[in-house]
Amino acid sequence: MEDWVLCVSSLREVCGSCFCCCFPDKTEEGGTQDSESLDELPAMERTGLQFGTATSYLNLEKLGEGSYATVYKGISRINGHLVALKVIRMKTEEGVPFTAIREASLLKGLKHANIVLLHDIIHTRETLTFVFEYVVLLFQLLRGLSYIHRQRILHRDLKPQNLLISYLGELKLADFGLARAKSIPSQTYSSEVVTLWYRPPDVLLGATDYSTGLDMCTFSSKCKVLLFQLLRGLSYIHRQRILHRDLKPQNLLISYLGELKLADFGLARAKSIPSQTYSSEVVTLWYRPPDVLLGATDYSTGLDMWGVGCIFIEMLQGSPAFPGVTDIVEQLQKIWAVLGVPTEETWPGVTELPNYKPEWFLPCQPRMLQNVWERLRQLPYKAEDLAKKLLQCVPRDRLAADEALHHEYFNSLPPALLQLPDTTSIFKVPGVRLEPEVRDIFSPSRKCSPTAVPLTKCW
Repeated sequence: MEDWVLCVSSLREVCGSCFCCCFPDKTEEGGTQDSESLDELPAMERTGLQFGTATSYLNLEKLGEGSYATVYKGISRINGHLVALKVIRMKTEEGVPFTAIREASLLKGLKHANIVLLHDIIHTRETLTFVFEYVVLLFQLLRGLSYIHRQRILHRDLKPQNLLISYLGELKLADFGLARAKSIPSQTYSSEVVTLWYRPPDVLLGATDYSTGLDMCTFSSKCKVLLFQLLRGLSYIHRQRILHRDLKPQNLLISYLGELKLADFGLARAKSIPSQTYSSEVVTLWYRPPDVLLGATDYSTGLDMWGVGCIFIEMLQGSPAFPGVTDIVEQLQKIWAVLGVPTEETWPGVTELPNYKPEWFLPCQPRMLQNVWERLRQLPYKAEDLAKKLLQCVPRDRLAADEALHHEYFNSLPPALLQLPDTTSIFKVPGVRLEPEVRDIFSPSRKCSPTAVPLTKCW
């Protein structure tokens, strides 16, 4: 009974300020204000609808379902903006899931350009709904490329202008005018493909026997800016002593301008002082670090940083770095095949971890990452070094987010990015852009400037 009272009182505390979530105070100079700005109050008065009520939002379609919540694409009837509705089911016996209260409490205090914005909270007898800004999944682009590559098709002209966004916010690959079906065995193609800015070095040098790496290089030309934003968001939450604990591409969102936002804080935890132990059943298997796979429960920010390394490789390669299928043992074997099986000499204390059973694994020696993931060999200076420093077996050896932001890999980016206020987008800095261009998905030949596209304020 006491637990139920605590849940209800905590929920009231969170929901009591939901209107403030939608209309925050003006940010510090140079920052951005919440997309639900005060000038929309008259619209709310005209419709008679209020924030915090289920009738103020319409579900458009189901986006995905997890163990305790379903996510829908929706639209606000108050202002017409697209939103993401995370509907959490409540059990009669248990009431509000504590993870939901924790997620809302954490997100209320996080104000950063690279953290998804919580607009509203709706509480009914059956459900608890979080209303977020709607942005596109990075996963959508990787999913589209993965599909055409499985069909043995090369796009050969990936660039922002050929990534279309529908009025529902769906990202679609378009303009297959240069696309080619890849023959078996491989044949040579023209080197006059891909807009110059996005053409990989091997093709610039005249190579004609390229494969899917052509498309992935085009995508990876944007990786540096996306990875910097991911690290920037992580650096912020780590300074707040919060661990995300579920980093994966599906939890990274991208606005039409190219702004990356961290989302889904359902497994996030505030790290106590002094350090305490946590569950080892966190992070989707492919992105779980070896120390946690081996049963460690005293992890820190290194948990998230391993996930960054896995995502970096996946953005470059177009496929997961360590795609285990069956269980923890297989997942560890895939990691050892690249980094080598650890010993007490290479990782002091590893033999004391609960799941350390060296007899379960085939003998493996460490390999150069560029020999495992060939895209690292084709990238500019220091890409492999950054990946290596993120994908360290020993947690304390992994780069911290702040350290990674200062890595030489990012030297080509303007130094001003490191001085930005938390709430300011990196695209406010001159020279930083992803060349966004949005088209109407129903009229592909008609190009629109971002300001002409409806509903963009919530992306």
